[in-house]
Amino acid sequence: MKNFFITWLIMPMMLSNIMAQTFGGGSGTAASPYLISTQAHLQELATFVNADSVSSQTITVCSSHNTFGLYFELSNDIDMSAVANFDPIGTEYSYFAGNFDGKGHTIKNLSISPIAINSLCGNGLFAQAMGANISNLNLEDFHMEIPLTSASAIWAGGLVGIAGIPWGDTAVGVNPLLCITNCYVQGTITIDGTTTAGGLVGFATSPITISNCASHITIDTAVSTSARGTAGGIIGRAEEYCIIEDSYARVDIAINGSTGGLAGYCSKEGYVRHCFSLGVVYTTKNYIGGLMGNGSSMIIEECGSIATIIGGSKSCSPGGLCGSVSKVQSSYFTGTLSSIQLSLPVISGGGGIAAIAGRIKNSYVAPQAISGSTHIGSFVGRSYDSIIHSFFLRGKTADSVIKPNSPYIDLQGYNMLDMLNPTFVN
Repeated sequence: MKNFFITWLIMPMMLSNIMAQTFGGGSGTAASPYLISTQAHLQELATFVNADSVSSQTITVCSSHNTFGLYFELSNDIDMSAVANFDPIGTEYSYFAGNFDGKGHTIKNLSISPIAINSLCGNGLFAQAMGANISNLNLEDFHMEIPLTSASAIWAGGLVGIAGIPWGDTAVGVNPLLCITNCYVQGTITIDGTTTAGGLVGFATSPITISNCASHITIDTAVSTSARGTAGGIIGRAEEYCIIEDSYARVDIAINGSTGGLAGYCSKEGYVRHCFSLGVVYTTKNYIGGLMGNGSSMIIEECGSIATIIGGSKSCSPGGLCGSVSKVQSSYFTGTLSSIQLSLPVISGGGGIAAIAGRIKNSYVAPQAISGSTHIGSFVGRSYDSIIHSFFLRGKTADSVIKPNSPYIDLQGYNMLDMLNPTFVN
C-alpha cells in the first residue's frame, strides 16, 4: 500500500513535466510520438531527461525516468554544427528510458567535448540509456574529444555512453534491456585517458541487443600513455548478456587493452551472428581480434573479418576473429594478423581464428598474412575443444609446425578437409 501511495503521489509531478514539453508536436504516445525536427528540439529532449536527476543508488520508474513509456520520432535530418559542445541526453542518474525512432533520418556534425568528466556518467548522444529502444537513426560526422582527465574511467559511445546503470546500483520496476536496431554511426572518438569506447555503445552494464547496425569509426585512446581500456567498433564493453547480429564495422582503433572490430570485451554469455568487420585494430595489451577482443563465454556464428590485426607488444593475445572465444561456427578470417615476437609465459600466443578458443567448426582461415610471433598458429594459439570440418587455405605462420605436446596448436600444412582428427607434423 505504501509503494502504491508513493507512486500516485509522484505521478502528477511526472505528468506535469511531460505536459510541459512541446518539441515539434505530438503527445508522446505510440500513435502520436513527440516530434524532433530541429537542433532546439534535440536540446529540449536533453534538458527534459537531465532535469530528472536524483541522488539515489536505487533507480525506480516513477522517481527517475521522465521518458519511461514515451515515444519520440525524428522527423527531419538535423545539422548540429552550430552547437560547439552538445550536452548529452542523460546524466549519472537520469536515463533515457523511452522509444526513439530516427525514421531513417540523420543527425550530422554532432560534437561532444565535456569540460567536466564524471566517471559514473557516460558520453554520447545518449549519455545514459536503460530499458530503451533506439532505432532507424544515423549519426554522421560525429566527433567526441575528451582531453586528459583525472577521472578514474571514461565511458564513450556514438549513440550511448552507458547502457544500464553504474556498478553497485540497482534497477527497480523496469526491464533494463536496451535494444538498438537499424542504426549507423560515422565519426571519431579521441580520448586521452583510461576509457571504454565503442562506435555505437561504450559500456553496457545491463543486457543489450544490437541488430542491423553499422559503424565507420576511428577510436584513438592515446596508446603512448599508460592508460588502459577496451574498445570496439560496435560496443566497447558488455558486462551482461550481449547479442550483436546482422551488423558490421569499419574501424581504425588504437588502444591499450582488449579491443575488437565489433566488441572489445564481453564478460557474460551471448553471441555475435551474421556480422563482419574490416579496417585496422591495434593494441599493446590483452586480447585483440577482428570481431572481438575478449569473449571467453561468447559464440561467433556465420561471421567474417578482413581486418588487419596488430598486436603491439608481447603482452597481447591476437586472433583473426577473436582474442578469446567460447565457440566459432561457420566463420572466416581473410585479413592480416601480426604480432611482435611472443615469448613464454604468454598465456595463449595467437591464431588465425583466435588466440584461445573452444570448439571451432565449419570455419576457415585464408589470410593475407599471419606473421611475427613464435607462438602463432594458423588457426588457434591454444584450443580447449575440437576443431571440426575447418581448413586453412593459404599463408604461412612465422613458425614451423608446432609439436603435438605443445599447448599451441598450428594447423598449417595438413589436408584441411576434416580437422576432427588432424595429423600433426613433427
